Amino acid sequence: MAEPPSPAAERLGYEPKDVSVRLVLLTVLSGLLVVALSGAALYGLPRLYATLEPVSPEPPLSPLERLAPEPPPPQIQVEPAEDLATYLARERSILESYAWRDQEAGIARIPVERAMQLLVERGWPQPAAGPPPPPRPVTGREEVGQ
Repeated sequence: MAEPPSPAAERLGYEPKDVSVRLVLLTVLSGLLVVALSGAALYGLPRLYATLEPVSPEPPLSPLERLAPEPPPPQIQVEPAEDLATYLARERSILESYAWRDQEAGIARIPVERAMQLLVERGWPQPAAGPPPPPRPVTGREEVGQ
């Protein structure tokens, strides 16, 4: 049930005290005071802590820190230029040599230069009619001597 209007509200035709201006101003001023005090504390505390002496220069080591093993040394290449030359020679020999990929199916690896010459002479091979065969699983690169 609604509250009946006060006699002052009936006389004036409106409610004169909806909001207390004094209470609103007091709330705003107290909020500003809290913000100002917090800012002063944040500004002053680091300076205060800088003037204090530390209790101990370094904390003592924990048992785990005392027993921590040293990490192993890095595995550095002794002769990186020689290793690179060996790697490049092995890769070049694969690209420039003949070898069987699948002798039963008649698939061979030929040098890149020879393959380009054959493509120029014979043209690009046309695919066989019908659906393409499923791809073979990759098992890795075979050795040069195979």
